[in-house]
Amino acid sequence: VVGAIGKGAFVEILDLASLRPLGSLPEPHGGEAVADLTFVPGAASAPSLLTCGADGAVKLWDLRAGPKAAGQRLLRQPNELEPTTAVSASADGQLCAIAVSKGSGPSLSAPLAILDLGSGK
Repeated sequence: VVGAIGKGAFVEILDLASLRPLGSLPEPHGGEAVADLTFVPGAASAPSLLTCGADGAVKLWDLRAGPKAAGQRLLRQPNELEPTTAVSASADGQLCAIAVSKGSGPSLSAPLAILDLGSGK
């Protein structure tokens, strides 16, 4: 079982039993801060991690080969004018919700987008 923590511009993958680092995803958002991350439920045989960042991108990471060889799929293009602030996966691992910041500063009325993780749309 693995866990992940975001630390500024990179994500560290940990073994939950020992809290031993397994590796990291250096600069998963091109040097911009990682705003949020979550594991995708139901993906035990193929551990997947969602990240969103200050660059506005949302990425799905396939961790089967380990953090150093993690493959990524871009679900939302970078847009620095609309940074993403939160990401969450549905309980069945089929959908994700992302919060998008409009303008400067935090907003209680940040728009939400729902994406199908299978198609990326």
